Amino acid sequence: MGTLRIDFSPDAPWSWYEYSGLKLVVAGLNSTMAESHLEKDHYGYLGEKQLRWFTDKLRAYKDEGWFRLGVMHHNQQRGVPSDDESLHGADDLRRHLGGSLNLLLHGHTHEGKVHWLDRDVPILSTGSAAVTAEARPEEVPNQYQVLRLHPDRTERYTRCYDPRDKRWIGDNRGSVKGDGWITEIPVSFDAVAGAFPVGHTPPIDDRGSLIGGRLHEARVPEFVPRCDDLLSRVEEVCRIRQPGATVTQVQAGIEYLRVAETDGAHCHQYPVGVADGGLTADYLARFLAEVHRPYRGADPGVISQIVYPAADRPPQTLIDEAVRQGARIMSLVEYQGLIDFGAYLERQTRRLENDRIYPPSLYVPQRMDCEIGWDRFDSEDALATVTEWLAQPEPRFVLLLGDFGTGKSFLPHMLALELARRDEGPTPVLIEMRRLQKARTLDELVAQHLVGAGEDRVDVKAFRSMLEWGRVALLFDGFDELALRVTYERAAEHFDTLIEAAGGRAKVVTTSRTQHFESEHQIKSALAQRADRLPGRRIGRLAGFAEPQIRRFLVNRYGNEPEADARLDCIRDIRDLFGLAANPRMLGFIADLPAEQLRQARERAGEITAATLYELLIERWLEHEHARAEPRGALPSLSLSGLRDGVTQLAFRLWQQMEPGVRPGDLHDEAALLTPSSRWRTWTRPQPPISSARAPSWCATRKAASASSTSR
Repeated sequence: MGTLRIDFSPDAPWSWYEYSGLKLVVAGLNSTMAESHLEKDHYGYLGEKQLRWFTDKLRAYKDEGWFRLGVMHHNQQRGVPSDDESLHGADDLRRHLGGSLNLLLHGHTHEGKVHWLDRDVPILSTGSAAVTAEARPEEVPNQYQVLRLHPDRTERYTRCYDPRDKRWIGDNRGSVKGDGWITEIPVSFDAVAGAFPVGHTPPIDDRGSLIGGRLHEARVPEFVPRCDDLLSRVEEVCRIRQPGATVTQVQAGIEYLRVAETDGAHCHQYPVGVADGGLTADYLARFLAEVHRPYRGADPGVISQIVYPAADRPPQTLIDEAVRQGARIMSLVEYQGLIDFGAYLERQTRRLENDRIYPPSLYVPQRMDCEIGWDRFDSEDALATVTEWLAQPEPRFVLLLGDFGTGKSFLPHMLALELARRDEGPTPVLIEMRRLQKARTLDELVAQHLVGAGEDRVDVKAFRSMLEWGRVALLFDGFDELALRVTYERAAEHFDTLIEAAGGRAKVVTTSRTQHFESEHQIKSALAQRADRLPGRRIGRLAGFAEPQIRRFLVNRYGNEPEADARLDCIRDIRDLFGLAANPRMLGFIADLPAEQLRQARERAGEITAATLYELLIERWLEHEHARAEPRGALPSLSLSGLRDGVTQLAFRLWQQMEPGVRPGDLHDEAALLTPSSRWRTWTRPQPPISSARAPSWCATRKAASASSTSR
């Protein structure tokens, strides 16, 4: 017959039963609403609120063609022996439910006569099968009757108990003439096509007319029981998370779940509201008035819950108001025991959209060399490629490598914005490694980031679960910046922490300068070899700008094409400046230079020469690198003057040799004079020959130094 749903709650103290297999609904009317300890209140009463509730509730079932049965205790008919057996407000019952019910049963009179609530709504007494002799008239025996319903009639089988023979016999008082205990009541039930088979032929009466001929005119509507709305989903989650609880759907003015939990000795009951259309001020006010306060009246310690769709986050003012009233607000995601990143994403997106260092309006699609296993291919749009990788259901560990200034940080910033804009796919969590204090485990690293990002509640277990399911994309920006603050061994431990995140269907993106994972000839380091063992591993090597990208960057920077083209012409005309412009960060520095300085350098007039221009650019770059090398909590780094001296020595070293790079070991003597600790020697010991080992980031100026050397 389907699932039997029974409702009875403080805010709606009446019953509602659904037998979906029979297309039968039972309205359990509570006629004791006026009852109290006072004798004067001992009568039947329903009340306007209850009648309106059932009128609204029955409307949809009438439209679907269900059979609608009403039951109550008190007698709807006047003229009964004592007043406490009758229903006060019987006319209100007829006015509200006369057109909604098909049949009304009551249990307070013991006669078998048929009465009528409306033209097609019979009223029958259920009898008194178990009532003691003291509680019924002396002449009335114990009774019961069986009803068999048809769309056009009701068959009655009335029985009574004979105390002399001590057995049940037929009760003829149910018939009009008193000559039979099996009778038939002709009635044309209204709007019951869903409850009875299609094509049923009504019997023909003695006048040759059809009884209930309207049946053939009725349309049988398609009825689909509710099974996947938000209320049902919340109910399913509740049953899974609290297997010992009793969960009941309550069909009051506001539908909600009544949850009863027990530990064996104590029972806790509370309501769970479901704001299917989103939590609004109107819904909150109604829920508090109609559901929450009646529960609070019975148990002052009750904490109600309201669940809303995750996409419809309510204003904080509504959440605060609910908390003040003793109700907890949560999204469906939170109710499932997961983390709702809605507020986090709003803050992260707002921060990235207003980032002065990486403004989205400046972003230019980056070229990237891609490696998937043995396959290699080029991408003209690194952002689109990585986004596509993360959108796939399989696990992903993406390692993005690049030299200084190639946009390794800009790309994950834009990736976080792109993923946040999508309705589907993982939730981006961007962790900037240089902002973090030392953290040895993934849980500590994630917790440190979330607390710093403003999250009040950090559930690391839930986060790890969502990560393993592929519902979160962890974007680690700047592994190299964290690694350079520690020894090589500790850097390897930190990378193991990132690898730890790559379990299940996890999606992880890590950016780093190339030298930590590859030599100039793409000889992989031990760290890169660890990454190769991960399922779904992808490597992307970011390339510099070509001329179309340089022009697009300048158009974005100046906001108009004429000014961008003028600056591009100037860059072409100054010796080797175009080569520097291929580096996005250096291009940013060049774009910020005053136009007059560039004009003088191009025309070789005035105080600004090409050599002076390079000196300005390198000084700007060194200031930028010095600031990045010393985030909060980092060990002391080289001073700005130390960096300048290091660049000078490296430039001379490159000038005097034919090779484009220099071995880190060859710089030990110079480095020992400049570095404040042994970190440089510790870092270079296990590395192969490379052309840019950061001698704190000195080798990253190779191109700039080489370009300067040609102007000797």
